[in-house]
Amino acid sequence: SVVYGIVRKHNGAIRAENLKGRGAVFHVFLPIFECESIEAM
Repeated sequence: SVVYGIVRKHNGAIRAENLKGRGAVFHVFLPIFECESIEAM
């Protein structure tokens, strides 16, 4: 539920797959965020 909250807050998505006999795979998608670079002081 923690990951779901973070992903939701950032307008992302989670996809889950059940691999029979092998477990589960979770895909987390987050949008690309571009920001201005911060110069070193």
